[in-house]
Amino acid sequence: MAAPVFEDARRRFGDYALDYVSIQDRPLDHIGAREMDRLAEIVQESEMLLAQAVPFETHDDPEMLALIQRVRALRRNAARVLAASGLDRSWIPDKPSVMSLNQEDSIAVAKALLDPPEPNEVLRRAFEEYKSTVAL
Repeated sequence: MAAPVFEDARRRFGDYALDYVSIQDRPLDHIGAREMDRLAEIVQESEMLLAQAVPFETHDDPEMLALIQRVRALRRNAARVLAASGLDRSWIPDKPSVMSLNQEDSIAVAKALLDPPEPNEVLRRAFEEYKSTVAL
């Protein structure tokens, strides 16, 4: 992984981890809506960070692999706190999530939706991890 990208990933993980530690140290009934929103952001942002790191999982960079494992653990733990709070999807902020795509990307998304590719090994592992975190 390019050094600046790795440093950015490490910095973002550090920010998530610090926020998570400050939130999870309190009893569940003392965690407010703002903290729940931040936990939801941590889960969503760590998902994006992991998606960016997927291409680097095949490299023999132990530091990157360790970071990926720590991000996965943080995401699981933050999701567990949200689940244990008994909240449904009510913790998701009312901000609409909008993504602008250029024409080439729009076509690629449409093709993938109409004719989805077979799941690759990374997707299979992600699904197994998801099943172990969320009771299906």
